[in-house]
Amino acid sequence: MALVNDSDRMLLQRIMAAGAMDDQEVRKLTRQLTGEDLTAADVDQMVNKVAENIRPFALDLRKGMYDDGKMYLSVVNTSNDALTAFGSNFKPWEIVFLRKAIEEIVETEEGALEEANLYNLRKSPTSLNEVEELLRKLVAEKWFAPSAVRLQTRSFTLGPRAFLELIAFLRDLQVKKCPICQYELLQGTKCQVRNCETVAHHGCIDKYENRGVRYKCPSCQNQMRR
Repeated sequence: MALVNDSDRMLLQRIMAAGAMDDQEVRKLTRQLTGEDLTAADVDQMVNKVAENIRPFALDLRKGMYDDGKMYLSVVNTSNDALTAFGSNFKPWEIVFLRKAIEEIVETEEGALEEANLYNLRKSPTSLNEVEELLRKLVAEKWFAPSAVRLQTRSFTLGPRAFLELIAFLRDLQVKKCPICQYELLQGTKCQVRNCETVAHHGCIDKYENRGVRYKCPSCQNQMRR
């Protein structure tokens, strides 16, 4: 196992503090920490070294595609259900609320829930102010994110951290997978054929269209387009 240096340790600390970082943010950070213009392969090597050193502590660095088309990196707990592990950072009612909110968001056609509907998930004696503060915290820590799909009022979807740390829970809820990259998603390009449930990341579809190629839905062979 390769020994970590100060730059490696700082990289780990910054990713943990951010909740999740996209590829460009990680590369920019490694430049700042090392003073070198590292290649993508160099960054991957640095990330893999950090991951190797934290695995004995039931932690890992996990990467995945998010609904915005970017690859994100997050430190994840591998010992148990991450929702259970929230006990040290969240109150019991907050964990119950978060679980219910995720279930409700996943069930929607848009992959998002309006703010008012989230407030309605609270149980007495929880106040509206407490829910409002929790939502701010969930967005800041990248568990939730503003919805890219427009609803009538302000709405939220799952953030990149939720897809990385809570992936087992999301798979239990049967969240759809992008047929192109095989990562889970909630908001993307939907197949327009009636009753076809295929959804792909906008960014994955864009890669085909940028090459002048139309992506065909693997379920019905219809051409999917943005």
